Amino acid sequence: MNMRRTAAAVFVSSLMTSSAFAGRPFDHLQCFKIKDDVDKTKYTATITPGDAAFAEAEGCTIKSPAKLLCVEAVKDDVEPDPPGAPSGRQAQPYLCYKTKCPAAAADVTALDQFGVHGVTVKKTGFVCAPATIDPTSTTTTLPPTTTTLLEPECVAASDCPGTDTDCSVRTCTGGECGFDFASPGTATSSQTPGDCQQQVCDGSGGTTIENHDTDVPIDDGNQCTLEVCSSGSPSFPNAPDGTPCNQNGGLNCFNGQCVM
Repeated sequence: MNMRRTAAAVFVSSLMTSSAFAGRPFDHLQCFKIKDDVDKTKYTATITPGDAAFAEAEGCTIKSPAKLLCVEAVKDDVEPDPPGAPSGRQAQPYLCYKTKCPAAAADVTALDQFGVHGVTVKKTGFVCAPATIDPTSTTTTLPPTTTTLLEPECVAASDCPGTDTDCSVRTCTGGECGFDFASPGTATSSQTPGDCQQQVCDGSGGTTIENHDTDVPIDDGNQCTLEVCSSGSPSFPNAPDGTPCNQNGGLNCFNGQCVM
């Protein structure tokens, strides 16, 4: 077993046996950067968050080996005193993997022991899977850490997961995948003529619908009605009485009909 993980495991095990924390849930996660000894593998998956504030993500790429080991923990002697929050539920160990999903921005408010946070979510970074720590692990003394250059995620934008759309284009900057979002209100190439609406980009990689009163409906064939948009819906009101026409033997419009 990897010695860095064993050190983390025994450290947490010793905490859990301490009477100083009896009755308290280990409701935090302490995450360690690790070197995982499994072979490199890529997986694709659909990831569904348990919180409705975040959208389901299809076509995610999960890269193994793991990059983090997170273990249950408690914290004490915090200075200065944080604002505080209720204790959470008992945590468990996780192994976390670098993950890339199509962009799905969200703005949420989160509360923890350090205060109330207004959080803007830009992209998925990791997915953590529940893990079990071998209870026979032993502690070892680790040498000082050194800086290791990470393998770049991409060389070109086409190396990145997801697909390009009118509103979201993949990027590769400094070896890291990302997205460029079109400005809010940018019209997409997919439109339905004559529906009095326009599909536009929302500025976060998605689309939304706006009323478009110049996208008038297709002529209904009646010279005595008008084709207009009303609050984003096609409408065919009567033409003003007396409007010239030449249908059905008529000469002028009256109450939406061409009459003598």
